[in-house]
Amino acid sequence: MTINRIKFALAILVNACFIFSSLYLYAHELSPNIANLKVENNRVQIKFVTNLEAYVTGVDFSILDNTKDHNNQEYYKKLRALGKTELSSLFLDNWEEFTSLFTLTNEDGKKLDKFSFSSIEIEEIDNPDIPRLSTIHFFVETSGEISLTFRASKKLGDIILRQEGVENGVSQYLISGEKSAIISNEKIEARTKVDIFFDYILAGFYHILPKGIDHILFVMGLLFLTPKIAPLVMQISVFTLAHTITLAMSSLEFVSIAARVVEPLIALSIVYIAYE
Repeated sequence: MTINRIKFALAILVNACFIFSSLYLYAHELSPNIANLKVENNRVQIKFVTNLEAYVTGVDFSILDNTKDHNNQEYYKKLRALGKTELSSLFLDNWEEFTSLFTLTNEDGKKLDKFSFSSIEIEEIDNPDIPRLSTIHFFVETSGEISLTFRASKKLGDIILRQEGVENGVSQYLISGEKSAIISNEKIEARTKVDIFFDYILAGFYHILPKGIDHILFVMGLLFLTPKIAPLVMQISVFTLAHTITLAMSSLEFVSIAARVVEPLIALSIVYIAYE
């Protein structure tokens, strides 16, 4: 009995340590960057939403999804503590380097690369431990109505591309370094739901490999916990369905839960199944 009580006490202690330590873990601190494009008569407007501190630190978004894995995280923490004006100035000191990461190419193969800065918006967040997003507004002049393609450096990771100002504009999930479809200010036919579904199949695979280590660990935990094929397939299928539903609800803004709540829970779920 004494040995069993010791085991039980140790189990409680280990679980408690896991629970409290997981509160400081973030599984997906860095989300995909967002590029909103608007093609006008003589100008292409771009709104780029990113974790500015991570970019200035030199994080490669195609490799990392958590700044804690970067070798210069102390500098990143210092940037988190900066005010809007200080962070903006620091970013603008390397403006040309930033714009060199974007390529707009017109139908004649000419690159549009003379970008001009408009403004920058930085989120107001009281807690420096919580990631904040910044929106960088910039543009490039054109010679009349054009069609073009958009591409961002692989270093910026996955890009959610959205065209504004035109009905049924281009909307794509671009894998790191991928070139977009042709973008113009002309109205285009609406894409079918089937086409959109298959576009996101590739993004789904990429979400797991190489950046979805949390998913892999969770499924491995299920495998070790349930070595029989039938229940394992059922559990993985339910996990996939639940993950799909929660992502859809979040994307459609049916629910909105802060990352500081969700991310530690993701880490805690992996710790829990690993202990089991």
